[in-house]
Amino acid sequence: MIRIDKSTIVKKSLHTSNLTLGIIYKLKILVRLEKMGVGDKGYTSYIGKNSLNLVAENEEEEKLLKEIEKTIVNKVKRLKRDNYSVSIETDEIRDTNTLKKLTDEYISYRGKVKTSDKVMMKFKQSIEFLLIFYGEKRLVKDITSKDNMDFQLFLLSIPQRWKNKKELQNKNLKTIYDKSPQMFDKYEKLNVSTVNEILKKVITIFEFFEENTYIHKNPFKKVSNGIKRVTTEKREFKESELKSIFFYLETKDLMEEYRYLKFLLYSGLRREEGLIVTIGNIDFEKSLMEVYGKKTKNSKRISIIHKDIIDDLKIQMNNKNSDDYLFFNVDLTTKYRSEKVGNKLNGYIKEVVGDEVKKNVDLHSFRKNFSQIISLSGLFTETEMKTLIGHSTKGDVTDTHYIRGKRNWKTLKERMDKVDFSDCFPNSDFLPM
Repeated sequence: MIRIDKSTIVKKSLHTSNLTLGIIYKLKILVRLEKMGVGDKGYTSYIGKNSLNLVAENEEEEKLLKEIEKTIVNKVKRLKRDNYSVSIETDEIRDTNTLKKLTDEYISYRGKVKTSDKVMMKFKQSIEFLLIFYGEKRLVKDITSKDNMDFQLFLLSIPQRWKNKKELQNKNLKTIYDKSPQMFDKYEKLNVSTVNEILKKVITIFEFFEENTYIHKNPFKKVSNGIKRVTTEKREFKESELKSIFFYLETKDLMEEYRYLKFLLYSGLRREEGLIVTIGNIDFEKSLMEVYGKKTKNSKRISIIHKDIIDDLKIQMNNKNSDDYLFFNVDLTTKYRSEKVGNKLNGYIKEVVGDEVKKNVDLHSFRKNFSQIISLSGLFTETEMKTLIGHSTKGDVTDTHYIRGKRNWKTLKERMDKVDFSDCFPNSDFLPM
């Protein structure tokens, strides 16, 4: 840019990545300036920062650069000597590689290499979080390792199923995170495994940017091994807490909730496992039920029906079809059923034990109580314990290679019925918390 006077500017944009060519253009502008015959006004002037500090790739280019440098310096000196101040200001090469542009390019690339719909959905989810946090117009080259750490903390603060939260709909999550993070406090956050899955996809996306020279270094490489959320370890319920919870549910006439939590306590099932048990999974003749685990699509185990919950199960089964859920049998197409039930039940627990205690216990605590109670009974071997709790026996060579997972369910049932859970429920002497 050459400023002729306060109101007259001659501007030339040098949109080129060839810095040598850029210097030649500068020289031509100086020559043109000299031919124009600059008037007797004062002007601000400087030469672009890259013009005198280039490294030549060969001797011939080195010679050319030195000649250009000498010519430019001499011209500036001569003009200054004549009391002129000449400004040659080249525009920076305009970087249009925004996050939105390059992530769109990545999705297009994924489509061409025939990525599965499931994987494509996960990449789009990761990109959505990137765009929310950084903004669509953020230049990819400007994203740093420090930004990467902030992005991780942002993900760890995001509520599960956030699009289904009325309070968060049509709101900017980044603005809430920056200005009103307390809005997120009442919701369960994204699981660490979910956050790590998002980060893995982000790493892959930025590797694509690096391979295509849009960036020099992938700022997300440092999280390739995943991250861990620092949380308070959840504990089991104290007997007094369990009694108070069951007392509360009974007095509030929340009997399905009462029976469901009792079911978790007597079976040791995870929340989602307990929610996907159907009427057809129950076999009273063998006192067993099939449980399809939540961890993998094909995981399945057998759970024993304790004698003390048979009546509760029969009440839950009344007037239902074989494919109906045992508990909370809402429309099978209803979204986020597990989360809705979980939030409701955790709310009742919080109502009973208080905010501070609730930080240390949740629905998973019933599973811990089950594990401790059957362990303290002394009625089961370690392998049987793993079977009843639903843990893998992969490390047990005898079981995996010789016994091959076979169990005498009849004797397990006999022993399970001897396990006493009565101390977890209120009696005539009980006083609520």
